[in-house]
Amino acid sequence: MPKHIIGNIISQKELKKGCFRMAIETPSIAKTAKPGQFLHIRCGDSKDPLLRRPISIHKIGKKSVDVLYNVVGKGTDILSKKKSGEELDIIGPLGNGFKIYKNSGSVKVLVAGGMGVAPLLGLAEELTRNKTRDKKVIILGAKTKQHILCEKEFNKLGLEVHIATEDGSMGKKGLATDLAKEIILSKKYKWSEVCIYAAGPMPMIKALCVFMEGCSLESQVSLEEKMACGLGACLGCVVDTQAGYKRVCKDGPVFNLCEVICE
Repeated sequence: MPKHIIGNIISQKELKKGCFRMAIETPSIAKTAKPGQFLHIRCGDSKDPLLRRPISIHKIGKKSVDVLYNVVGKGTDILSKKKSGEELDIIGPLGNGFKIYKNSGSVKVLVAGGMGVAPLLGLAEELTRNKTRDKKVIILGAKTKQHILCEKEFNKLGLEVHIATEDGSMGKKGLATDLAKEIILSKKYKWSEVCIYAAGPMPMIKALCVFMEGCSLESQVSLEEKMACGLGACLGCVVDTQAGYKRVCKDGPVFNLCEVICE
């Protein structure tokens, strides 16, 4: 069950220009949080901005959680100026996280587009803790090398790391989805062996839906949508699925890849 709590900021660091990682002491949330869930954070101390900001849980510790976010507007700009020792008004953990099927495909391919990397580090840590013999691959995609995040962390966890940048400044030139196709096809993995875990913008998700048609039913995607309430009441973040419209905040943000209708 989500909790409304006051957490304490342990640390905040700017990893790249405009991109911050914040560690928050919140034992009750850390105890129940799962990779893929998010926090609904009150950024300011007044009613401006009025709405909370949904931010993916990046890492889960014993008594703390980390979030990773870009400064994209007034709310996140206020959040980026907060210091260690300050309090933070939080509701969480919210949404449904990734499901880890121990008997699913023997090749786990994580695909991160831009800030889609945020929920995938916690997932990679969980996959590693399970100590399965599955092959684990992460594909990091971004506009330029300045936007690539968490490469060292994924390497440390033992994942096979591949990088794609749109301008070719690092790794393979092109999109994360293009590199995912190339890797999966070149190694001639069977569809039944491949389980995709993806997070990123909708164009990337659409490309994966088309490419992975007929793949493992356990393949999952974390969707990005603007949210208001974050609790499923306002219906402001619905997405079309095979079972009708669903709320990203309440029914997601993680869905089965084959469930999402991408037109």
